[in-house]
Amino acid sequence: MRVFKIIVLALVALTACSSETIKSDIYVKPNYPISRLNKVLVGHFSVRTHVPYARLNFREQLEFHLLQRKYNVLPSDILLDFYKAKKRRRSPLLSRKEIISAHDELSFDLFIQGILYEEDRSIFEEGNHIIVHLYIYNARGAKISTIRYIYSGERSLISGELIDESIIKMLSQWDSRR
Repeated sequence: MRVFKIIVLALVALTACSSETIKSDIYVKPNYPISRLNKVLVGHFSVRTHVPYARLNFREQLEFHLLQRKYNVLPSDILLDFYKAKKRRRSPLLSRKEIISAHDELSFDLFIQGILYEEDRSIFEEGNHIIVHLYIYNARGAKISTIRYIYSGERSLISGELIDESIIKMLSQWDSRR
């Protein structure tokens, strides 16, 4: 019985020590009109992680949540056609000139691309450190908003739940600034 109590106390202590830290902030250019009527095109996400399919999972979840919030999201295959026509690989992120060129061919109001970064700290510390940046551009290729989400804890980008939480938090901040 004594060994059982020690094991239970150890598990409780470990659970109490594991914590999550979440931080999110946003910058939006003043007086830039953002409407749910804007045509939104979700672009490429540069991924700096070992998690397979993180880019695809994040992109699909972002499109889902934008649609759920009644944004006018353009189908992602039109961007793939643009890349093929330009004989361009999907990475890295599009430059200002490329965003303007894409707009001339695809006609959108807002373009979103970003970076997903995950650092596995399990060797030195407990947990993972995840940073997500969303960069939002207007049709002229000017960056009108940046949203940053930082997570430290046990979960990884492989967790669909964490991806959902990060996108919901970022979009909520974006909606509140419109």
